[in-house]
Amino acid sequence: MPKHLRLFSLLIFTLLPIVQLAACKCAYEYLVDRISQSEFVARIAINSVQPDPNDKDYHLLEITLLESFKGAKPDTLRVHSRLTSSCAFLPKENTEWLVFASRWKGRLSFGYCSGSKNMATPSHFYSSRAAHNYQQSLHRKLNFLRTITGQGITVENEYELGVKIKGGALDAFKGMDGNVGDFSLFQYEVRPNLSIRSRKVLIPFRNAQLAKKVNKMMRKAGPAVKWKVTSIPETTYLHVALFYYAGEGDHPSFISFYDL
Repeated sequence: MPKHLRLFSLLIFTLLPIVQLAACKCAYEYLVDRISQSEFVARIAINSVQPDPNDKDYHLLEITLLESFKGAKPDTLRVHSRLTSSCAFLPKENTEWLVFASRWKGRLSFGYCSGSKNMATPSHFYSSRAAHNYQQSLHRKLNFLRTITGQGITVENEYELGVKIKGGALDAFKGMDGNVGDFSLFQYEVRPNLSIRSRKVLIPFRNAQLAKKVNKMMRKAGPAVKWKVTSIPETTYLHVALFYYAGEGDHPSFISFYDL
């Protein structure tokens, strides 16, 4: 079953703005994992929206591909609209979206919990700060996608693993200088027993001092981890990204695995 059908309780993170209060909540995923588990990632324009005559829970979209990051180049998509549920979700005609789609019943589809984003700030953002945070988050995702696409990097995490780091390790980076919107990307080769076979820095932070300190921390990271999982069928690759956030007011800068 694709990601846009998996509905869980929302995890609440410090500094993660609450953007919508609704009965339907979604689990938060790392951006790398969302890309890895999506079959189609792109910026699109929606030209028309029509009910799916074969399934009342879906609508059919005719689209124009504006920017492709992963997968084929379709001219139609399905949206899991579920209009009679608390997870109702239906993009409008003549809007642009950043879409993360998976294949369901043979068709590329996305929905409420797919991580897809309207390129325009949604109308339910009532404060200028919330609207600013939304656009910053969107820009962060696009910057990441454009960078890895431009460098020919395919991010992977087939088994939905994490990598263990020392507790509180990220606290050491609070207040450090860095570049706004910057990120770093690491690749780990993971053995079937979840031990780390090799590590590689694919994209370092641009600030040399920050990069050096982060790279040292990530060299010590491991083993790979997943709740109640002690082994995987084969050697695999795991990509991990870290994002830099500049300080605001009394809040110091920090780095995070989350693209907030």
